[in-house]
Amino acid sequence: MPETHNPNNLLPKRPIKVQMEDLLPISIFHLISVLSVLKFRTKHGFLYASSTVTASKLPLPVFGECKVNINNDILFPANKYYDYGDERYAYDSTGDVSWDDKVDSMIWRGVTSGGTNTPETWKNMHRQRLVLLTNGTVMKDTNVNIMAMDPNNTGTYKPYDHFQPSEFATKYTDVGFTEPASCVPNCDFYNDVWTYKSSVSLTNQFKIRVFGIKSTIFREWHDSRLFAWRHFVPLDNRYDDLYSILTYFIGLGDANSKGNDGKPYVQRHDFEARKLGRQGAEWANKVLRKEDIEIYTFRLLIEYARIIDDNRDRIGYSGDGSELDRYDSKNPVTGQHG
Repeated sequence: MPETHNPNNLLPKRPIKVQMEDLLPISIFHLISVLSVLKFRTKHGFLYASSTVTASKLPLPVFGECKVNINNDILFPANKYYDYGDERYAYDSTGDVSWDDKVDSMIWRGVTSGGTNTPETWKNMHRQRLVLLTNGTVMKDTNVNIMAMDPNNTGTYKPYDHFQPSEFATKYTDVGFTEPASCVPNCDFYNDVWTYKSSVSLTNQFKIRVFGIKSTIFREWHDSRLFAWRHFVPLDNRYDDLYSILTYFIGLGDANSKGNDGKPYVQRHDFEARKLGRQGAEWANKVLRKEDIEIYTFRLLIEYARIIDDNRDRIGYSGDGSELDRYDSKNPVTGQHG
């Protein structure tokens, strides 16, 4: 029988030495591990109060749409990547607007999924934390860390640990929950998604012409095809660097004083945001097409079929190509492999 998931199993069995990287924001998206930062355990619903995980001591194949890095699930593309008939997930370029007509703001909508919500656990869920962190009222009189420009050293940044994001969040973020079972039947807000320059994704969203901010502990089938800081901006799963990211691209403070008045100043990087958005969308439309999904799935099925076949060592192509060269040399006229 499968065992119920126990989050305590993620704790080390013996004392460990805390490294400096445990204390700093993670910037290399593909190196994030659910065990590299112990605080992840209480910052994500899947780890903190999972409602879906079971474990088994028996060896068996597990197919999944995503996995954490310590698991060995066999990944296949999520069905929504292929469901072009669902307007909530399909991208229609005719509804998009030019970059200059988009607003300097980040949008996110989602359901309260990702874990078991209780009065004791809900504030630790990753989606709920994002909504709380971008709520201007909740964040009133709260300080967060950002990287601001150093007025004494032109062109460099330094930590600014008492930035109050309440006003900034109200002006530059549009984050909220939909109904428990998605937005159906009222999905009117989708009509305005194209007017935002930024979209934060806790799962996946690349084809829209926005600069995407991605935060996840999960690995998917396409991870090797997408590259952080070229196709999207990685966000630490603790969200500690959210306001550093937003202020970097949107800008903050008085450009005339440039921080000499004691207030934080961050130069605006709209060109870089636009470039990231363009690169991400162009690449996604080259490597995340319907055809790519079909090819990946077909190869996956072929490879798995060979693995489980008792005749696996004698099926399939096992040559190195030299036998074809020899055949061609013997048949110079036709050059055909008969």
